[in-house]
Amino acid sequence: MHRSKVTTADDARRDVPRSGERPAWLAKQSVLPFSALTPDDFEVFSFMLLLRERDANAEQNVTIYYYGKTGDSGRDIVRVAPEGTTLIQCKHFTHNVGVGDIREELAKLCHNVHENVIDRPDAIAFYVTSDLTAGAQDMLRSWDMWGTNAEQALKAYLKRDPSVDLLNFAKTWRPGISWQNGRSLTERVRKTYAESLIDEFFEFKKVSVGDVRTLDAPLIKMDNKLDLLLKLQLGSSLQGLQELVRAYEELNPALAFEVTTTPTNITFFVRAKSGAEDYEIGHLRFPSTMAGERGREKLRQVIEEGRDVELLDGEFEWESHVRSPTGDEAPREGVTRCIRIHSQLPERRIPVRLDSQSPRYRGQVAMAFLSLERIGTKEIAFRISGGQFAGDVSMVLRRDGDQESAKVKAGYNLGRVPAKLARATLELFLSLSDQGTFDVVSLELDMPLFTASVTSSPFRTDVLENSVNMISKLEALSARLSIDLRYPDEVDTNAFHTIDLAFEGTNRGQVEDRSLRVTQKLSFPVAHARTVVQSWRDGKNVDLILTEHFSWNFRGVNLPVGPTSTTLHGVQPLQPFDEVDAAIASAGVDGNVEISFTTSHMTHEFLTFKTSSQ
Repeated sequence: MHRSKVTTADDARRDVPRSGERPAWLAKQSVLPFSALTPDDFEVFSFMLLLRERDANAEQNVTIYYYGKTGDSGRDIVRVAPEGTTLIQCKHFTHNVGVGDIREELAKLCHNVHENVIDRPDAIAFYVTSDLTAGAQDMLRSWDMWGTNAEQALKAYLKRDPSVDLLNFAKTWRPGISWQNGRSLTERVRKTYAESLIDEFFEFKKVSVGDVRTLDAPLIKMDNKLDLLLKLQLGSSLQGLQELVRAYEELNPALAFEVTTTPTNITFFVRAKSGAEDYEIGHLRFPSTMAGERGREKLRQVIEEGRDVELLDGEFEWESHVRSPTGDEAPREGVTRCIRIHSQLPERRIPVRLDSQSPRYRGQVAMAFLSLERIGTKEIAFRISGGQFAGDVSMVLRRDGDQESAKVKAGYNLGRVPAKLARATLELFLSLSDQGTFDVVSLELDMPLFTASVTSSPFRTDVLENSVNMISKLEALSARLSIDLRYPDEVDTNAFHTIDLAFEGTNRGQVEDRSLRVTQKLSFPVAHARTVVQSWRDGKNVDLILTEHFSWNFRGVNLPVGPTSTTLHGVQPLQPFDEVDAAIASAGVDGNVEISFTTSHMTHEFLTFKTSSQ
């Protein structure tokens, strides 16, 4: 089947048009939320990142392209370089990638290369949205480990036995192999300064603010800090420089002077002393030039938004009021002058309570911490995290006359958090996803700092509800079984399915599992095997009862549910009758026979809880 070849970022954008919905992310987050992207968007993001890196490194002999998606085939990104060809496989997971996932991916890859669906690469790189478990990493590091699993993995992928040629190829092919998780991909984005790529795929979520109360009282008044820097070329004489600093300080007691040196520069710092009275050290003007307009805009950012800026030479004119022992304040030949202005913000974190309420939900986090990031006449930026809050919220509140608005970035990480705290965080975000109000209350002053009315949330309500439901089951099972179950680091659908079964089973004494058709291979005594085979021949329905066959555990934690009994319903053979007959004949009177079969569904009885529930 023909697959189109995409070689440019514009072609990729046309291949996968953006819907306009971009997942939100926190500026302080160390990892971009790749799992929130669609699989298509993650593939195109990875392709465009590789293009950015190639251009940034001026790699003229490197070609990067991908084959368009057809049917079940994803976008296979190819990087062709003098050192060889690398196939990049983008894998979108909402959970950490385990050994089973890697087995399936390697089986699929070996089959596609062997069948010439894709060209044979020299190396393979897996790009995953989340992370890999230790076992998955071990398998990628060791082809020998894959070799022992290859036949079983290929059979599971193909739904049949692999050919001898395919199996030999899978066990002997040895390409170079590597992987990139969400953290390493984020670091690569930042190293290439690809902010526009981030902006294309991720965004702030906007909310409207109903009432913004002043933060000045609890946060103390902030003063701007100004550094005047004179960067002198090394051709200037160093002799007597420290004496010159001391002479300046004697003439200007309210100012502090400092000199630093590097192999190429001498930098002369002038700043106001901490606690000193107001002291005018100079007059700042802006020339009527393009550079002067840049300087004027930077000063506006300082005043209105509280941002840190650096005014460069040419962007300002400076009339110094600093007394000089030489009587000459004009810059000399070879001197570059700049001014840095930055806010002196308190380092302390303010303890707060978070309250939220909507028509359907109500949430409260008893304690978190608010830290101020910048403050201006029109904007205040702060972050809420820590304490009993398993989330992270960054907010920018802005007021222009009567118009008030805010930008919010929010996220949460429930891994290993006590269930009670995880529930509080989720319920808070649930009410926000339901167009609720958000109150931040100072615990020290016992007063609201501000109230926000949220009209748009970065979170899906159904995802949050499912997480709250899972936490409720973890709490209930913890109480029933006298253990401490916590929300896992890795979201695993199989593990959550186990919790669903254990919750219902310990609640009602038994539970029916129709989630999938199960393939089993069991050893039967000869007499029992004859009975089962005859029932199949007679067209009878066959059920099998197994006692103590299943192990109940959640993410490595044993669930002490007591004795269980499992009934396999609708048992059907996978082997021909004559093959089973031959196995029975060769087993002898007292032997055992292995029979492979499928089941339609299972019923688990939790005997301890079945007695107590009746």
